Formats: sequence, C-alpha cells, structure tokens
Amino acid sequence: MSLTIISPSETASRMDRAFAPVQIGTVGDIGVLVFLAQGEINWHRHIDEDEIFLTHEGSIKIETQLGHTLLRVGEALLIPKGVAHHSGAIESTIVLLFRQQVMPERKNGHRKNMATGEEPPLKKIRFADVLSDSTPDYQPMKVAAMESHLMTVFTARGSGIEEVSKSGGTMLYALYGELEIRLDAERTALAQGQMTFLPRETRYRLHAEKSAIVVRFERE
Repeated sequence: MSLTIISPSETASRMDRAFAPVQIGTVGDIGVLVFLAQGEINWHRHIDEDEIFLTHEGSIKIETQLGHTLLRVGEALLIPKGVAHHSGAIESTIVLLFRQQVMPERKNGHRKNMATGEEPPLKKIRFADVLSDSTPDYQPMKVAAMESHLMTVFTARGSGIEEVSKSGGTMLYALYGELEIRLDAERTALAQGQMTFLPRETRYRLHAEKSAIVVRFERE
C-alpha cells in the first residue's frame, strides 16, 4: 500500500484566491482543508460545527467574541460552534482548517448553540509548549478535541511501537523535523511540513533519525 504525501505549501501555491478552503483529506467525517489568508474576511459564525485553525506558514490574526490572538507556525486555536470570529493576515499565510463536513446540523441541537460572549476566553495552543523535556518519546499529548476526534502532538525519536490507525483513519503531520512511516516492508518519508492520511486499521510504525514533532488527528 502506497501512502499519498501531501504538501500544504504546494497545494496553496496553486491557489489564486484568499479564504477559499480546499479539502486535502478527511478523518472520519472531519475534513482537513488548507487555505490562503491575506487581507481580511468578514465577521461570521458557524452554528453547526467547531473549527480548528493551525498555522502552517506565516501568521494569522483571529478575532473572536471571546478574545483575540495571533497564530504563528506551530500554533492552533479551537473555535467552538456559535462563536463569532473573523481573521486576517498582512502577508500571505497558509492555514490548515479542521471542520466537520457531513451534516453537522444533526449534532448541534437543532441549531441552538450560540455563544453569548460571557464564556471563558479562547486560548491558543503552542505545540512546543505542550511537550516538555520530560515527556517520553511517542507519548501523545492532547491538544484539542472536536466531534469525537482528538488532535495530539508527540515527539518522535528513534523507532516507536507498532500502532493501528483508528476507525475513520489517521492523519500524521510532520510539524518539525523529518519522519518515516513504516508499513511492513514499505517506508514512506515525511519531510517537515508534509502530511499523510492512513486508511483505517492500518498497522504502522514511526521512526525518526533525529527528533521530530508530529501532530496526529484521529477518532478518540
């Protein structure tokens, strides 16, 4: 089985319009999309689905009714459904977006979820801060959860144990460093900034000659 290697940077290089997400993969019913941010997009809210923004290249300012933040490379923000927000970037920025794609309105209490502005402020996640010097290699640390899916981050160094991708498949994203995915006799290399999607129930083992930081997204 051959894995498809995806480069968000290459995908974005073919785009000619800002804030027009293009889907590059799915994990269960969650779409993984990439878009260019430059200029600003108007205030809006999604009443049926949460969204996770992850900056791949550049920086993007996100303003919400629950606080403002600047997302740089290696940082992410979960915006819950019903929270008004808008975003903008002075220079061209590449952003990964995680959002439910299939009938999200069926999971949201008949479109009744609207933020009031009195909820706790939103806080961005800096992946490097989630990991510490004492965190064991290949120990996944929770970053964000949405619709029964979990985003984790871990350090890969040397060879990990054999694992099996979850129902709905598994996304692996080499945030920093280089990563090798071993499927039986086949080996697939991920350079920094590349990702791939493993089909469900795929047995795999990860290996990194040098330390790498990996983001994984899959069902809980």
